[in-house]
This record gives sequence, C-alpha cells and structure tokens, in this order.
Amino acid sequence: RAPRILIVDDEPGTRLDIREMLSGGECEIFEASAPTGKGIRSSGQLDIILLDLDLPDQTSIRFLEEIHLQPESRYEVIATTSSGTVRDRKLCYDRGVSHILRKPLDETDLHHIIRNSCNARRYVQHLQEFAQSHAQELERDNVQLK
Repeated sequence: RAPRILIVDDEPGTRLDIREMLSGGECEIFEASAPTGKGIRSSGQLDIILLDLDLPDQTSIRFLEEIHLQPESRYEVIATTSSGTVRDRKLCYDRGVSHILRKPLDETDLHHIIRNSCNARRYVQHLQEFAQSHAQELERDNVQLK
C-alpha cells in the first residue's frame, strides 16, 4: 500500500507546499493544523507524521509526549522547523523523532528521508513476519520431537 503521511502545520501555505512536494510520489497525504495525540495513537493507519515544531504554545512537544514514540511504533515522526533551537532538537530526539528538517524544506531531502523511512519500515515488517513464521515452524517441530 502507498505510504500514509500526515502533515501537521499551523500554516496552510506550508501544508500546501509540502503536499505539492509529495504529490509526484505514491503517497496518501492527510493534513492537520494541530496534532491530537490520542487520535493518532489509536489510528494505526499512518506511516509518517511530518510535525511542525514551531506550533504555538509548545503544542508539538506536548504531542510527542502524548504519543510516546517507541522503536516499535507503527509510524515515524519527522519534525520540521524554521527556528529549532538546540534544546528543541534535543527534546525531539529524546522523544523519538527520527529526523529534523529545516524550513524551507528541500524537496530532494524530504523525498529521500521519506523513501528511506518507508523502506526501513517495510524491511522491519518483513523481518517480523519472517521471525514469526519461523517461530511457528520451530514450535511445530518441537511438538513433534516430544
């Protein structure tokens, strides 16, 4: 299936720019002006969230705290910022953000990061399916040996 990407930015023009950058690829694109952690966490349908760090009132940092990113999370967060201080970048990386991109975004960088993220997720999913399949085979073999 095509990667599903949520663009979270309070600036409609920025959301439109990112949508246009991604329009040539095979992605399903969704937009939001503000993140809602509970809805995202229960969704399970997203692959990547492009999150603006410059949202008012530290909304983006609170969002990252709400969703509790883990290595096994079903989606990846890529942060975007025009100002991102060292402190903000550290907070993001500490909360599981995989990449931080500077605005204005470079279209080539954005495409490479998204492609690499999707490829890595597919590879991990393939490995998990492979491990699960072989674990079942080993269980069957173990039962036969008893």
